[in-house]
Amino acid sequence: AEALPGLSLNPKLGQQPATVLNSLILEDHDARLSPAQALAQLRTHGELQQGNPRLGYSDSIWWLAFSVDNPGADALSLVIDNPFVDRAQLWVSVPGTDDSDTLLAGAPIGDLQPFSERAELYPNFILPLPAVTAEHFDVLLRVNSSSALNLPLALVSADSSKSLLIFSWLKSGLICGALLIMALFHLAKFSTLRNRQLGFYCATLLSATVYYCGVLGLSNLLWPEHPAAQTILLNFSGAATLIFSTLFICNLLALREPLLLRLRNILFVLIGLCAAPAVLGINDYRQQQLINILVLVNGLFQLGITLYAVKQRRPFAKSLLLLWSAVFILLIILPLSRLGVLPNEPILNDLSLYLPILSFFMFGLLSAMQLEQVRVDLLSSQRQAIDNLRRYQALFNHAGEGILRCTRAGMILEANPCMMQLLAPATQQTCLVGMPIQSLLKVTDWNHLLRQLSDDHPTVSGECQLRDHHGHT
Repeated sequence: AEALPGLSLNPKLGQQPATVLNSLILEDHDARLSPAQALAQLRTHGELQQGNPRLGYSDSIWWLAFSVDNPGADALSLVIDNPFVDRAQLWVSVPGTDDSDTLLAGAPIGDLQPFSERAELYPNFILPLPAVTAEHFDVLLRVNSSSALNLPLALVSADSSKSLLIFSWLKSGLICGALLIMALFHLAKFSTLRNRQLGFYCATLLSATVYYCGVLGLSNLLWPEHPAAQTILLNFSGAATLIFSTLFICNLLALREPLLLRLRNILFVLIGLCAAPAVLGINDYRQQQLINILVLVNGLFQLGITLYAVKQRRPFAKSLLLLWSAVFILLIILPLSRLGVLPNEPILNDLSLYLPILSFFMFGLLSAMQLEQVRVDLLSSQRQAIDNLRRYQALFNHAGEGILRCTRAGMILEANPCMMQLLAPATQQTCLVGMPIQSLLKVTDWNHLLRQLSDDHPTVSGECQLRDHHGHT
């Protein structure tokens, strides 16, 4: 039998995980192979995989194998840094011995099982290797998933797995906590301002917070006995994040063109239809593949409308393009990577966690800048209105003609000094306020003027006789 790609553990590395860089992979379309048959076929027909195995979307069973040199024969665990693995199980065999055909099985694990049944309560997966005394042994892994199967593998000692757990949960808490704090802060602003744009931004932040709680495993801590809760939360919150972020961008850039709105609404309907089966508990790789394509389409749509707004010289368009560029890149590169169009670099996984937080923070600053501009415009408009009122009052009081202001029903609201002098030198202005104008005009004259007023003719002119407050004409 051919030797498997090897991984040599260095005792000097201590607590550091050792990444599995090379392995053999084999696809089992019909799920008919036993572990012994799979290991034999891997040795003869296995495909060498360098780096993280990227297996794409498939309903097949995948087998992976590699050998380990473990000086000191320490107890080890295999780390799979991917939360979306439906089922996984590993076996260990010691080649070159009498019982080399015996495969020692580890406990099965996967995201379809309750979180509380895992050997290690890790956000992703930690599989303890069956205990062997040999320093050299082979590891066989069987996995399948309805998501894009990417398998960052690493070996850690049993002692260092505890520190890995602490670090992972701290990272999950910091990321989700930062998003939650930003969401609550902007939600408090929205409760005061009641601004639609700010409302869309709050909804985007809250949806993203729920999504990252699912990705980083915090939802499993809330519902450890319900494995379907993570899938439902991820699909629902992921779809909501795409929809609300697009609504926020359209509102921020004041994009109301009918064609853009129709395309946006069609995209929303497709996202909702694709997310609905997973929310209902239906989990299929083709549905997940379609969602991935819609994430790509949504990213291209957001980038396209932003570039259109830049071309139209809309306010804040350039700032949006700059601050949201990291999210645009992730919404395009990550789906292409899952589809196998672009190489799957490990740094993308880290960027997908930290870049959105930075973008959301910068996005919040952009929203605050726009709201501040709205506040400044409102104050300017208020000052302009006050100035206009003062100018009107000065013209009203010092006009050489008699002026009075009344309602359409004829109730007098105010009269200028010239009007008071015209009626009678002794008449006080307070005597006219609240009086019906019909007491100063003939009823027929007033009705004749009213009939001439309309939206097309807002002003009318004519001659009429006035009576003073004593009834003299």
